[in-house]
Amino acid sequence: VLTPPEGEALAAAAATRGVQVGVLPMDVTQEADIAAGVARLMAAEGRIDALVHFAGMGLRGFFEDLLLDEIRRVYEVNVFGAMALTQAVLPHMRTARRGRIVVTSSIAGRVGSMTISGYASSKWALEGWAECLSQEMAPLGVHVSLLEPGLVYTEHFAKHRNRARRAVDPASPYYRWFCQHEHIVDEILRRNRFRTADVAALVQRMLESPRPKLRYVFGAKAR
Repeated sequence: VLTPPEGEALAAAAATRGVQVGVLPMDVTQEADIAAGVARLMAAEGRIDALVHFAGMGLRGFFEDLLLDEIRRVYEVNVFGAMALTQAVLPHMRTARRGRIVVTSSIAGRVGSMTISGYASSKWALEGWAECLSQEMAPLGVHVSLLEPGLVYTEHFAKHRNRARRAVDPASPYYRWFCQHEHIVDEILRRNRFRTADVAALVQRMLESPRPKLRYVFGAKAR
């Protein structure tokens, strides 16, 4: 959910560009939120042209330090949340025989790395699901694409970094190794010139392409 400052910044940016943006709060892990949100959107607009999945969370820590409940929470948001919202939207796209669905995966959904097994495995699940969904929806005029960014500085790497509880415990046998790896990630992010606006521009191209691809890798290092 947008914080008040974020909402004000969004409204200001929309006004500068002469567009209207509505904010519809929704928790993708709550079926009632999804049903109410989609119903409100259909009542107001009468159609849903595109669905872009950006809701997600990370989890950092060596696997032995991860609690299964921490991993389950990641899957509830990253995987089952995306699936639930897509199921709510698909009947409207299927009836209209058109639509675009963009699933935000990650380069971690293609290549694993230490300290992100809980997060990366959720993205691997998204990759397989979206590939199947794209084949099912293609005959109905609904295009499904995967967005696979590398490291991009977002709030995900600040207040939403989500380090596992045991990973930041000095008593963990992996603690020093984990801290060193986090420092390496911070250095990569510091040198990375890509920002969220660059990702947004790519998503716009994905939505406007007459023949969208299944996968879009973002970032030179990711490629």
